[in-house]
Amino acid sequence: MRMPVSPRGRAGGGAIQRFVSLAIALLCAFTLAGCGGAGNRAEAELDMRRLAEALLDGIAFDDQMEEASDGAFYALYAVDPSDESVAGFVLYTSTGATAEEVAIIEARDAADAPAVLEVARARVAWQKAEFEDYAPGERAKLNDPVLMRAGRYVILCLSNDNAAAERIIEDFIE
Repeated sequence: MRMPVSPRGRAGGGAIQRFVSLAIALLCAFTLAGCGGAGNRAEAELDMRRLAEALLDGIAFDDQMEEASDGAFYALYAVDPSDESVAGFVLYTSTGATAEEVAIIEARDAADAPAVLEVARARVAWQKAEFEDYAPGERAKLNDPVLMRAGRYVILCLSNDNAAAERIIEDFIE
C-alpha cells in the first residue's frame, strides 16, 4: 500500500517521517519473516481442481457432490461474470438437500483476494438464511465453515468434517 508523502517530508525536513517509515518497513519485514512461508503461499500456483478432488475424496460428504457450471457459480456467489477480480474457480455443490459445498476461487491477484473472501462469506450467510427453516441440521456446517485464504486463492469447504478439510488444505498448500 502506498502511503502519501507530505511535501515537507520530501524537502528533507522530515527526519521523524523517515524514521517512522523505516520502522514500519522493518516491522513488515519481520512480520513476513515470521510467517514461515506465508509469503510463498501468496505467490504459489494452486491446482484448484486437484485440491477440490482431494477434498471430495478425503471427506465423507452426506450428499452427492457435482461440479457446478460457470453460470451456477456466478449466480450462487452473486458475482458478475464481467467482474475481473475473479480469475477462476472450481465449485462442487450438493443436490440442495444439504449445505455441503467445495469452492476454490482464484482472485486476479492478492489485492483482490479480500473482496473474493467477502464473496465467499456472503455465500455462507445466504445459505444460513436458506437452510434456517428448510434443514436446521445444516446449521453446524454453516456456523463453522472451513473458509481460508492462501495468497490469491479463497477456499471454502462446507462438510461435517472440518478437521479433515483443514488437514487436506494445509497439506496441499504447504
